[in-house]
Amino acid sequence: MPGPQGEPGKDSTVTLEEVEKLILSIVGNPAVVAEAVSQLANLKKQIAVIQGDGRYARVDPHRTEIVKRLRQHYEPQDPYTI
Repeated sequence: MPGPQGEPGKDSTVTLEEVEKLILSIVGNPAVVAEAVSQLANLKKQIAVIQGDGRYARVDPHRTEIVKRLRQHYEPQDPYTI
């Protein structure tokens, strides 16, 4: 069963509201949805902290790969990169 379709021509980013609606449609319990959206927001904050933390500068290639792998779960992938 296909999921809801976004508006054509948008930048294809997913909003927290869209994620919340999707989780609610799957789970059906608003308390679980609130927890899942909260965890997603916390994950995004932690990725930003890791990405900008100077303590990890020596391992920048590894940090970049970790951030890239984590972001793939909530950001659309660029079709022009490998």
